[in-house]
Amino acid sequence: MSRYTDYADVFLGCDEIDLPEPLGVAARWRFIKGLCGNTHPGAALPFGRLSCCAYSGAYSAGYGRNMPNTGEKIRKLYDRNKFIGFSHFHHSGTGYIGLFYNYFVTSPFYGGIGEAFIPSDMPEERARPGYYSCRSSRGAFCECSVTDRLAFHRYSFDRPGGRVAVDVSHNGLARETGAFHLPEDAEMHILGRACALVSVVQEGVRLWARIECRGASRCRLWQGNREGAFEFDPQTPFGVVFDIEGQRAEVAMSISACRGSLAEPSGGLDLAAAEADARWNDALGRIEVLGEEKDRRIFYSNLYHSLVKPVFWTGEDMLGLGKGPLVGELATMWDVYKTELPLLFTLFEDVRKGVMETFMACERRLGGFPHCLLMSGNTAIEDKQARCLAEHSIADAFYRSGAGSDIDGIPLGDILAACDRDMRRPGREDFFLQGACHRATHTLDMAEAAGCVSALAEAAGEAVLADRYAALARNWKNAFGPDGLMRADSEYYEGNRYSYSFRLMRDMPGRIALCGRERFEEYLDSFFGFSKGSPKDRFQGFNNETDMEAP
Repeated sequence: MSRYTDYADVFLGCDEIDLPEPLGVAARWRFIKGLCGNTHPGAALPFGRLSCCAYSGAYSAGYGRNMPNTGEKIRKLYDRNKFIGFSHFHHSGTGYIGLFYNYFVTSPFYGGIGEAFIPSDMPEERARPGYYSCRSSRGAFCECSVTDRLAFHRYSFDRPGGRVAVDVSHNGLARETGAFHLPEDAEMHILGRACALVSVVQEGVRLWARIECRGASRCRLWQGNREGAFEFDPQTPFGVVFDIEGQRAEVAMSISACRGSLAEPSGGLDLAAAEADARWNDALGRIEVLGEEKDRRIFYSNLYHSLVKPVFWTGEDMLGLGKGPLVGELATMWDVYKTELPLLFTLFEDVRKGVMETFMACERRLGGFPHCLLMSGNTAIEDKQARCLAEHSIADAFYRSGAGSDIDGIPLGDILAACDRDMRRPGREDFFLQGACHRATHTLDMAEAAGCVSALAEAAGEAVLADRYAALARNWKNAFGPDGLMRADSEYYEGNRYSYSFRLMRDMPGRIALCGRERFEEYLDSFFGFSKGSPKDRFQGFNNETDMEAP
């Protein structure tokens, strides 16, 4: 089997989950999240920084028809998918994460600038890995693909008089969602009848874009409903607009955090789509699945969406972290450190090396390992969801890279020193002084991380450090109450003491012995609905990191 991309459905998980009525044990589970996938079908490369997709303003990737949701019935922004234009940079699989990108929305239209960016129906929509197309009911067939440094759009208009506008100011989702943000600064320059250079600060990060429209007869600036003028005002949308000579135009857009890294367009959409298909075929082919076609389609569709993020920032000097083999869009470690990252570390050495280099760069620049890393000047290291998750991934990378004296070229001694500093970062003293944190989950996080650091220190021959962290690792017991479940007097993030009580741990025999095997099995039977128990104590479906582990 050589055409793995033929089995990848990029639309999988882009709307509400279509499941049959749960029966048996599953009918007793208590789902706490909105049952939608929050992925998008846009053109992207494996771990590619750029993405291009139909923008509607819906939650959470800017694609589709949903309003923001958590556990309630999913409200709709539209009754069907809409097309406003193509947007760039998207989350994939996240929930409400605070910023939503969808930068440089590019819209084909007719008439004055006030006619651009109006939602239209999509009577036709197709996509495959690395390529996306749709037909707008407003009179244009729209296609896009991407390379490492360029996004290509092609617009085929139904009649002459077509125009293409780019909203440089846009940031987030539709205003109705409440997830819309204003730009902080901008400048725009016309380079000729078919090209513009723009710069805008979004979320504390200055982005540069070189926008060339092949087939354009004129390029102008716009602001609000006025064409030919621009003076920065964050309250008024602004951008550039191209008049099209015939009925076809191709936009080549390079976007970078470094002006010097902007790419001159070469090739075009068809070549970009062909190269993207080849790269996706190689990435998906790292695992070959035998069996029925239905099984292969399920597997490769899920694998595809698992390889969209994180993304390479190499060469960008994003957030002042340097231009090395950096990886961004870790959103969040809570969701990926025991699920996606072990898979990627096994299959893709460059991703493993990039994540490790990024951890070390963040520790040097920000004073700790990241819990979430986005294109945002707000790089505060959050401790609410969890603590010290990077240490687990570092240990994972150590074993998967061969368990030698370094991890992908980074000396183990340097890594251990960074782990020790991260563990002892201000605000985490309670674990070292009292053996427990305010939140029982944080106690478990830090104890398990201490076990990882101890194992790394032992491998490096640093016996004193290994013994010190081995003793700290035994504090995991302080996260549990006398009944053998997580402490009842603690707060729990997106879950409860029951959903956290069945996490995978380094010392599972010791964890089971804390309850006694018979009582532990009784707890499991109740939790998964095999025996009577309170509905609020039940398994909560596949919603969070803890829910992924418990089954």
